[in-house]
Amino acid sequence: MLKIEELKYIYNDAVSWLKFIEAKIVFILGVLITLSYFTFEGFFTSKNIWYSWVGFIFAMFSIFLLIINVLGIDVFKNFFGSVKVNENLKNLFFYKEVSELNFNDYREEVKKLNEKKFEEQLISQIYDIFVTTKRKQLSLIWSTIIYFIGLILSII
Repeated sequence: MLKIEELKYIYNDAVSWLKFIEAKIVFILGVLITLSYFTFEGFFTSKNIWYSWVGFIFAMFSIFLLIINVLGIDVFKNFFGSVKVNENLKNLFFYKEVSELNFNDYREEVKKLNEKKFEEQLISQIYDIFVTTKRKQLSLIWSTIIYFIGLILSII
C-alpha cells in the first residue's frame, strides 16, 4: 500500500490537474463569448437565416454547457453515473458532503479516523477529483465541438 505522504503527493497532483482544466474552461469560455459577439453581430443579414439561427443556437448551447461547468454542475453525471467510489463512504474531504454535516458530527467523524480510514478517505478523494477532472475535460471538448459546428453553420 502507498504511504500517506505518497498519497498526499498524488492528491496535490490531482488538485493541480483539476485547477488546470478549470482554468482552460474559463479561458475557452472567454474566447467563445468574444468570438460569438463578432460572429453573430450581424447574423440577421445572412443569406440563409435558418443556418444562422441553428448556428447561433449551437453556439449558445455550447457556452451554456461551459457556464454550468464553471458553476460546478456535473454535466455528464447522468451519462456516467455517480462519481463516488463507495456510496456508503462519507467523503470527509469533499466540501459538498462535509457541508451536509453539522460541525459536531463532522468533528466526531474526523476524530474516528485512524491511519487506515484516513488512507481510504484520501484514496476516495483522489479518485473523485480525477473523475471530476475527466468529466470537465469531456464537457470542454464537446462544448468546443458544438460551438464550432454552430459557427460553421452560421457562416454558410
